[in-house]
Amino acid sequence: MLIFGYFFMSQPPHDGFMSLTLAPLILTAAYCVVIPWGILARERPVSSAPAQKGD
Repeated sequence: MLIFGYFFMSQPPHDGFMSLTLAPLILTAAYCVVIPWGILARERPVSSAPAQKGD
């Protein structure tokens, strides 16, 4: 998504829809949603035995 955002930002005309509207929306979504989700979403290890209460 970052590559697409920067690609759209570099497209002429620089005062067009892609450069002024679409690119910032894509970059904001990438930086605020996709990157944190990629950092926080990980596989949780499956434990073989459930935790015992009172041990």
